[in-house]
Amino acid sequence: MDILARYQDRLTFMLGGHVHTAEIRAPLSSFAVDLKNISLMMTPSIAPIFNNNPGYTILSFDNEDISKYEFKWRFFQLQEYYLLRFHSWQTYNPEHIYPVKLDNPESIRSYSREMLND
Repeated sequence: MDILARYQDRLTFMLGGHVHTAEIRAPLSSFAVDLKNISLMMTPSIAPIFNNNPGYTILSFDNEDISKYEFKWRFFQLQEYYLLRFHSWQTYNPEHIYPVKLDNPESIRSYSREMLND
């Protein structure tokens, strides 16, 4: 947390991995109280254990304006492969599915609170 706090003016996103599902978080810290709000995108696992669709993250930035980005998750459709031996991939942009803006951690927290209350 100290390293994040030290370089927070340079950070917009954090990418994490080794989870079995894709997630979007906006963590808060009780240790680094001056830590700027930074979004955390968790990359899905590439291992098909527990019948999860293995996947990966694609994060692209505009060369001219780094504030312009495109974030996608790409998942292998494991059930189709098991049943039909058909290789199929689905690509999703979380900002098109969920009412969040990935560079706005408060929008992520707001949506998380709504889902917890639902």
